[in-house]
Amino acid sequence: MFGIKSYIKKNYVGEEQEELLSLYAKYSGILKGNFYIWENEFYDLSKEEQNKTSLEVFLTKKIKQVMEAAEVIREEELLKEQVEEEEARGEFEEK
Repeated sequence: MFGIKSYIKKNYVGEEQEELLSLYAKYSGILKGNFYIWENEFYDLSKEEQNKTSLEVFLTKKIKQVMEAAEVIREEELLKEQVEEEEARGEFEEK
């Protein structure tokens, strides 16, 4: 299997290649595990749906979804930590 950058260089040309490489440079952490899956999802769309957007826009939407989900998880973890700290303080105050 190719590295993602090599794969993009081999399979895409011109502006589309530049856009995908730029997107990969910015979000490589997210795209490393998801690029091939999301590329397949894009090409599984009907031709009409593909023509309404580009792979770069499709990937950007997927990245945004991952980032939003990560933010929700982070907020939930922070809230959980705060509750645990408050409970711990409450236990010390009772003693």
